[in-house]
Amino acid sequence: MAESLDTRFAPGRHGKATGAPGVTVRGQAVGLLASVIARRGVAQASASALRSDLDGKALTALGVGPGHWWIVADTAAVSADDLQTRYDGLASVFDLTDSRVVLEIGGPKIRDTLAKLLPIDLHPSAFKTGDVAVTGASHLGVTLWQVADEPRYRLATPRSSFGSFWSAFVAAAAEHGCEVRP
Repeated sequence: MAESLDTRFAPGRHGKATGAPGVTVRGQAVGLLASVIARRGVAQASASALRSDLDGKALTALGVGPGHWWIVADTAAVSADDLQTRYDGLASVFDLTDSRVVLEIGGPKIRDTLAKLLPIDLHPSAFKTGDVAVTGASHLGVTLWQVADEPRYRLATPRSSFGSFWSAFVAAAAEHGCEVRP
């Protein structure tokens, strides 16, 4: 079978059709993706409130800039409005849930694939589980965070440019075989 460069995001195989896939992809549903930006002069207090608030909860905080975090929850246990109430006076909260597509990506060739797209060092000594990068992929904004050592990442990109990102990703992964899993 010839290599497929069909770039529709749907379960199936892209690129190299034989052997185990070098790259695996899953769409990742998130219950909440919110931007939390500390107000002027209270970044330390905001960070402290955020740390204590996340303790023991199924929320992940991603540092995406000075005094700026993304809060990610796999379920809708908390809303952006809840966060705004909690951080009133400390931070502004914006709901990004519907504005981003989040993918979980992995496989033995994921670093090789991402090296074609991202201008950052993903070597295990430079980028580890828990690390976050706000960067560009094929001239499109992406946020990447590593969720496991094997390695496995989550990647968020604006929904409005997802088609262009996906085309570039499929082309970068084609030589390794890319499998989209349901």
